[in-house]
Amino acid sequence: MAEGAYAVALPLAERLLAADPSYRPRVAPLLVKATAGLASAALAAGRPAEALPWLDRALSALGDEATLLLLSAGAYRALGNLTNARYYYERAVRFDPTLAGQVAKELRGLILEQVAQLRARGETDSALALLTEAAQRHPGDAEYPRVLAELQLDRGEVEAAAAALDRALALGDEGAVALALRVNDAKRARAEQDVTRVPVEVRGGVLYLAVRVNNQTTPLRFVLDTGASHTAISSRVASSLGVQPLAGALPLSVSTANGRALALPTVLRSVAVSDLRVEDVPALILDGLNEVDGLLGLSFLQRFRMEIHADAGYVTLRRR
Repeated sequence: MAEGAYAVALPLAERLLAADPSYRPRVAPLLVKATAGLASAALAAGRPAEALPWLDRALSALGDEATLLLLSAGAYRALGNLTNARYYYERAVRFDPTLAGQVAKELRGLILEQVAQLRARGETDSALALLTEAAQRHPGDAEYPRVLAELQLDRGEVEAAAAALDRALALGDEGAVALALRVNDAKRARAEQDVTRVPVEVRGGVLYLAVRVNNQTTPLRFVLDTGASHTAISSRVASSLGVQPLAGALPLSVSTANGRALALPTVLRSVAVSDLRVEDVPALILDGLNEVDGLLGLSFLQRFRMEIHADAGYVTLRRR
């Protein structure tokens, strides 16, 4: 049937269907064929805007029909309207799930092109939402989690990128292998950024470091004591800072390098080493510390992974 014949057949089929719905079984194929013929000719001639009115008329008259939905998607894509093109592809698959495999490549291309446009405009939140939805709706498609990992990595979301990359690798995406190198580099860089190097003074095998207590700007001289369960401050420092024992707390007898000593439980509002700060640190007010202001024990250190480099004069702390 030539294009002119389609143009004649289309309004005829519409009038028959409108006049008597019982004609539908016989008229519907003619209406679909005529509309598809006109739309296909317009698309082939590079006139997608002409195809849409015919397709809209037929879909309004017949309801969803796979061929017409796919042609609508193609027309919108030719016009650069990626959102509507994606809508009609997805609508076609909802109408006929057997089309999923046929349109998967087209749909993926649309979504990834739309993501690229959003990223170019700086709309990364919208791009992330679109990719996340696509990955959830098409869990067997490896390209979505791989591109999602790329976007998350660009946003500095390293852990999320690693999780998305793992999904892409499990699904066999070849591009994910190269991306894995970038993710691993980002992980190493993040780990290095999270490490704080703290200078220590080493004397006679004892490590001393500067500690700030209760938001004081003047640092105190503490001993790094990995064997002490509690951080401790001398009774002299506690008095100067106004640190009080816990209400009703009884003195404890504890062992120190200088022998037994009395200690009173307290809570320090904050303890800071370099730029690392911990609030509400259980501590002891301790007699007999003499030349030092306190001990930095596990009630502070347990929040961190620590490496001691005594020969180099520093320790590294990384938050757990």
